[in-house]
Amino acid sequence: MSVAEAPRRSHHRKPAPVPADELPEGALGTCCRCRRDDRSVLNVITLELRCAIPGHGWGCLQCRLPSDGATAVVCDPCMRAILRSKLSVGEELGEVCRGYPATEGREPYRGALARGPHAHDLALHRGER
Repeated sequence: MSVAEAPRRSHHRKPAPVPADELPEGALGTCCRCRRDDRSVLNVITLELRCAIPGHGWGCLQCRLPSDGATAVVCDPCMRAILRSKLSVGEELGEVCRGYPATEGREPYRGALARGPHAHDLALHRGER
């Protein structure tokens, strides 16, 4: 088969979700609230703060925000507690991810707080719903 005859692959195909029971133990690392390290740590929270390792956090293509945003990962029981709580997410979290959740460790929430804000430029998000 020549290159011209080869079928084209779509680069926009979504991977199939992996069931939680098929994930390796601690795939996202420890829970930033209770330190649990198992398959129930599935929830990623994006924070409007900077992470410790620039380029290893969340970002936004729409408003050209670099991938410097802090994240936290929490287990299902802690996520339910955070959603029920009257406290802010920051008051609920003990730690945040330094960078990539599975490999770059955790730091106290106040460390990310000290680095300052990381937030969308809402003017560049006009018209979105």
